[in-house]
Amino acid sequence: MQNIISTSRESQPVNHGRILQIVHESTQIKRQLQFMLWLQGELQELLPHTLLLQAYGDFSRGHVHYNVIPALPAGCLTKSQDIPDLVPDLFDRWVRQGRAAYSLSGMTVQSLCQCELHRNLRTMRSVLVHGLRDERQHIDLLYVLFQDAEKFEPGAHRMLELLLPHIDFASRRITDMADDDDDGEDIAFPGRSGLTARECEILKWVGNGKTNYEIGMILDISAFTVKNHLQRIFRKLDVINRAQAISKIQEIGHGGLPHWTGRM
Repeated sequence: MQNIISTSRESQPVNHGRILQIVHESTQIKRQLQFMLWLQGELQELLPHTLLLQAYGDFSRGHVHYNVIPALPAGCLTKSQDIPDLVPDLFDRWVRQGRAAYSLSGMTVQSLCQCELHRNLRTMRSVLVHGLRDERQHIDLLYVLFQDAEKFEPGAHRMLELLLPHIDFASRRITDMADDDDDGEDIAFPGRSGLTARECEILKWVGNGKTNYEIGMILDISAFTVKNHLQRIFRKLDVINRAQAISKIQEIGHGGLPHWTGRM
């Protein structure tokens, strides 16, 4: 007899083995294309959606970063107020409802922006919302599924609660997520370290005991971008962790990092 999970009294039961297969596939994801194909595969049949918006950071302070999946031209994400205005309201509602998944129907997004993202958002009619709390990084993560249907199917809330930890896990494994560090040229600092200006800046804050999330807030980049920079720093310095990187730079001396002045 096949194991099944019933997500609600009104919904059709879901094959347990099917969910296990989806979960297993999430552990194999390493690149953005794999993630998109995974979302568009069997997971799409269990959680139908057109757009997935990931928001993460310190919502209480308004320090929030955004990813849109599948990837769309996101140049206006930092220019338009539509997304920042929408997400905090959805987050506050999630908190008020005891951090449980919920959906809204009959919604509209008003925007004059003509980018592909906002053209798609204007066609959306319902959202399914759930989030997670990352206690290690002291941040919240909110996932918003948009679709052009008037409402999500019965049982979608429970299905999202079951699968969101695996969606979040898969997104964190992506190594080629678009880098939101638009610093421009990646010019190496003079000296024996071979580190770039940005890498030196990040390493300075690492030496001051800052977490990836805190460094991202300081430099206005995402924690994922900080992590990618640190991985490159480790490779360049031939070390495996933050403590070794700082120790290596101290061995190199002033030829490795520039002299920093000012309040830290």
